[in-house]
Amino acid sequence: MAPNIATNTSVSLDELLEFVRPRHRAILLTRRTDGSPQGSPLTCGVDDSGRIVVSTYPERAKTRNARRDEQVSLIVLSDDWNGPWVQIDGTAEVLDTPDSVEPLVEYYRNIAGEHPDWDEYREAMIKQGKSIIRITPERWGPVATGASRRGSLRRSRAPVRRRGRAGRRRSGPPGGPAVGGQPRSTIASMPAIKVSRAKVKSRSLISSTVSPPRASMRSADWWTASPTSGASVTALMAWRK
Repeated sequence: MAPNIATNTSVSLDELLEFVRPRHRAILLTRRTDGSPQGSPLTCGVDDSGRIVVSTYPERAKTRNARRDEQVSLIVLSDDWNGPWVQIDGTAEVLDTPDSVEPLVEYYRNIAGEHPDWDEYREAMIKQGKSIIRITPERWGPVATGASRRGSLRRSRAPVRRRGRAGRRRSGPPGGPAVGGQPRSTIASMPAIKVSRAKVKSRSLISSTVSPPRASMRSADWWTASPTSGASVTALMAWRK
């Protein structure tokens, strides 16, 4: 599938509002008292006057910040993470109950349609003490899309981390590195093997039974094996120091 190319599309105010109306996921950026940004994920809509509107509560940080400093920014996102988005800078106005009730009715209607009982909705807004933030767009960036191949994001598999006897960690693909043409996952399923006392290239081997080679052992110089009776094979192994 061909990759999507990043785009930046300049839009007019009317085109901006048409872009925002069907999109309700946004991040509101306000300023704290020390000037640092406060980011708030929220649901937004567009009222009949072309303002971006947000339902909130008086005690929320974004509400206090917007009341103190009316210069705010809003990043409107698409439902699809790879979809287009836009940043809007503007002036915020905070309304509390009872002044917020009718704007909240308009906010709900423009996002979700008609409520089954508007009197009940108005009563609930007053009881909850809901506020509304209205943002008048003053400046906005282009509608942007990122460069990505749709469906190409895959969750990468983290390398397997193994702990040896001495507490050392080693990483690698599942099953460990191949030994003698066989992956460790295959060797791990082999029966116990008998290591005979011998010398290979002046290196002494200790006779012992291993099932399977421990992760603390280092990669083998070579591995040869031949089947014998029962569930064991005779192997000669030489390990790097």
